[in-house]
Amino acid sequence: MSALETYLTDLRTLQDAGTDETAGYPAFKALVDSVGDALKPRVHCLIHPAGLGAGIPDAGFFTADQIDKKTKAIKQGQLPTAGIAEIKGPSANLDKIQVSDQVAKYLVRYGQVLVTNYREFRLVVR
Repeated sequence: MSALETYLTDLRTLQDAGTDETAGYPAFKALVDSVGDALKPRVHCLIHPAGLGAGIPDAGFFTADQIDKKTKAIKQGQLPTAGIAEIKGPSANLDKIQVSDQVAKYLVRYGQVLVTNYREFRLVVR
């Protein structure tokens, strides 16, 4: 099964169970990590990275050089160089989210924000 098929299957299972938006974070992370493995430089998704001045993003996208090779952890104090994600539930309206105050704060701090409701994806840049 492809990463996308797994993602969609996992989300369908969660939707059928009536879970909230945060229940989909592991499926989102797995999809991003799968796609990120094919990028140069590789990109790794971290759910709820430490807030660094603009609140705590739902996910941060870190490049391979930001990860400690021994511990496999994100090096302390690193901004996610590949941006962050603002994740909302499947019924959320991305038109409203992408112009929200939260996304505006994230843009100033991180430069780009992937806004998603698990079905649609929009990259918002400065």
